[in-house]
Amino acid sequence: MKTISVVSGKGGVGKTTISLAIAKTLSTKYKVGFIDADITGANAHLAMKLEKDIEVVGSKDNITVYPAVMSLDGRSIQFFSVSVFGDTYVKWNESKISDFCDVAFDKVKWNCDYLVVDTPPGLHAENLKVIERSDCVVLVTIPAKFAESDYIKTLGYLKEISAKVAGVYVNFSYIKCECGRILRPFRYTFNYGVPVIEELPFTENVTLDCDKLINAINNPVTLKRDTTMHKVKEAFISKMIEVIGRA
Repeated sequence: MKTISVVSGKGGVGKTTISLAIAKTLSTKYKVGFIDADITGANAHLAMKLEKDIEVVGSKDNITVYPAVMSLDGRSIQFFSVSVFGDTYVKWNESKISDFCDVAFDKVKWNCDYLVVDTPPGLHAENLKVIERSDCVVLVTIPAKFAESDYIKTLGYLKEISAKVAGVYVNFSYIKCECGRILRPFRYTFNYGVPVIEELPFTENVTLDCDKLINAINNPVTLKRDTTMHKVKEAFISKMIEVIGRA
């Protein structure tokens, strides 16, 4: 089983939509599982229909979890999320979030070829835990100036852990007019630092090129650690600790 984390530094760039599109695309050829790791904002289930509920077997110290089975546009996807226990707000500390991730990876009995993990935006506890246990990362961003800073920070972290990155989906890249013209509303681009898998248009139903996706996943780029940025980060942390200590 190969685990793919879908990551974005910025919220609102369409990461969940693309995570679902990745799962649907892979399911045309493989058995697929899906983890919605956005603890406080789990909503991927809203795009699916429940086929089979989650099953929990055993005691607290020896628990086995069988994932729910959801239908995504007629295709069966194995599924695990806090939402399977009820659609309500969840407020957990870092320890509880870590426990959820451990259960998702170690206790759930996945029977799939690919496991797609939709992570929350930014670099939170659940993101870091999931990313470090993934075989590769797929990045999602948009070609806008306000997304660039968060993207670069995320890329910096991925370099620090020498993560394997399949590439980036650049969402909301263009609008295809009925007349055939291609319009680019943001009129902005930046150095993504990894291969671009696809530029995607403004559309309600995202369709991914299956061959491009599978090729990217099977041939990820291993990022090299940026020692200069690491020194800058360490200096920044030291300064922050000093300021906090004075408060």
